[in-house]
Amino acid sequence: MRTIICILATGMLILGACNDHRVQPKPVADIPKALEDHSASDQLISKRGPDDLIESLYGELAEKDAGLKQLEAALDALNQSKDDSTRSFHQFDAKSQSYYKAADQHINRVSDSLLKDKVKKLVEEHLAKYNAITEKHQELLKAIDAKTTKLADLHTVLKVVKTLPVIATYQKDNRLRTALFEGYSKKQDGALEDINKMTNQ
Repeated sequence: MRTIICILATGMLILGACNDHRVQPKPVADIPKALEDHSASDQLISKRGPDDLIESLYGELAEKDAGLKQLEAALDALNQSKDDSTRSFHQFDAKSQSYYKAADQHINRVSDSLLKDKVKKLVEEHLAKYNAITEKHQELLKAIDAKTTKLADLHTVLKVVKTLPVIATYQKDNRLRTALFEGYSKKQDGALEDINKMTNQ
């Protein structure tokens, strides 16, 4: 009976330790919403999704920083302008390439080999002229695509660089004291010691 009482007392000690008052981190007035409890998924939806903390933090920074806000607006406008600038040529080129593909299929149906070769050469000469006319367009498109990739890379780097100080400040201001864990660990040691004494009897 005494053993049962001791075990129950030890259990109550463990439960009591779990329910001890926990010291809360010092509240910070300017803590980003994305770093508040549950806010990253419930309150702030970023461009890449609710779980992307960098996007969420950067979005908050861009709303408060006039320079970043202006940059984001300029990048959005730039992307829209790219679509407007290149769409017409892509449609034009797609129709031209579709024509040459269809012409090749038609030529292959010609049974007279001499006539087939003659028409095929005619189409090839026409395609060569078309490629020469659009060569400058294709070079510019490649340059635009390369710059688009470079802009995306730099934009990503900017987001990381701008949000690193934010997470660093959050970590500094909200760091938990090890005393919380040390105190609980000591209570565990006491409970383990009590149980060991009981089981050794």
